[in-house]
Amino acid sequence: MGVLIDASNCEKGLGAGMNILKVGLVGSIIVAICFFAFSAHARLPEPDNIIYGVARENSASVTAKVNGVEIAAFSVATNSRLAPYYILRLPIDSLDPQIPGTARPGDTVEIFVDGEITAAATLTVGPMGEIIRLHLATEDSDDDGMLDVWEMAYFGSLTASDGSGDSDNDGLSDLEEFQRDADPTTKTETPPAPVLDVDNESLDFAEVQFDGSGSSKTLQVTNSGDVNLVIGPLVITGSDATCFSLTNDNCSGEMLEPGNSRTVEVVFTPGSLGVKTATLSIPSNDPETPQLVALTGTGVDSGILYVCDDSYCNGLKPCFSSVFGAYSASANGSEIRVGEKGFFLEELTLDEDVDIFLRGGWNADYSDNTGYSSTINGSLTISAGTVTVEGIVIEGPATLTQLDGLNAGSWRIRSWSDLGWGRNR
Repeated sequence: MGVLIDASNCEKGLGAGMNILKVGLVGSIIVAICFFAFSAHARLPEPDNIIYGVARENSASVTAKVNGVEIAAFSVATNSRLAPYYILRLPIDSLDPQIPGTARPGDTVEIFVDGEITAAATLTVGPMGEIIRLHLATEDSDDDGMLDVWEMAYFGSLTASDGSGDSDNDGLSDLEEFQRDADPTTKTETPPAPVLDVDNESLDFAEVQFDGSGSSKTLQVTNSGDVNLVIGPLVITGSDATCFSLTNDNCSGEMLEPGNSRTVEVVFTPGSLGVKTATLSIPSNDPETPQLVALTGTGVDSGILYVCDDSYCNGLKPCFSSVFGAYSASANGSEIRVGEKGFFLEELTLDEDVDIFLRGGWNADYSDNTGYSSTINGSLTISAGTVTVEGIVIEGPATLTQLDGLNAGSWRIRSWSDLGWGRNR
């Protein structure tokens, strides 16, 4: 995957009033949508689009609207460190039903300055993840190819440079520095450019229990270059992308001055047992990006299996809709926790040579045992292994073909006559 830069509109001519640079992500982004049997579905967030450029002189705010609805805003006062630039992050959602306050590729987006009635610019939303440079300032009174606002921000005067000089003696003309979003007053030994660095090129989460709790790691992104770094939307791809997610994302849609850093947390929540891998892609205006960060982790058995008749188990994993389903996935020493409010119609045969605990009566979040019982309507046959049972009531015929290892003192039976054996056995 690479970055395609079309700089054909970055020449001196600003007569059209706008200077636009498009940066599109080239390659395939695999988005996995998982559907679950309990009529719920998860959907991955889609990459936002980024619009940035030189703001108008003395402007206070820049907003973006689609169909009259504001979807992005930038305050000059609270982001004075970015002067003379602004940056907008457009949330994208191409799936139905569309999330309110988002845009879709092909939508018309209007850019407004200081709440004016007339839009300062109108664009068509491009493919997700696109970065667009759009200067809202248009005045170039000395016709030197550099916007007056930009010249005043760096030189304090419109007569200090005509664009042909090299104010910082770094081999680039002041006009070239303007076109690169560089500081024309700071000398660099190499042509100025943004450089996106990360403190880790791979994040290994090692073993994480497959119980829904997850594990997080923090990644730091730094601009090690000499030019403002514009970071696009961070995207996770790969066959196991749904096992990884982003939180506290302070990077996507940010503009970093040279030497500045931002962080993002990556969370690994294995959806099943085994090794999981994915890739975090960080696009930007650094010509060497997107920066790729390898993600890996292993889902391991926590030893606890959850049973609930709605197959949700308060989000805990692994979750099963039947006791037998949990038993089939258990290993030696496993504990099966059955929700207190569940009702299970099952003909159970426990025939594995394993030692397990079967405990009913758990509350809604499985954090405490209520002291009540879970009901299994049907039959139970234990023919192998050791089963310690607590808080379970059987309604219906039950047969115990092997009692060795069964902790009968922990076993609660409502229909004793169906067993054909005495209470004091």
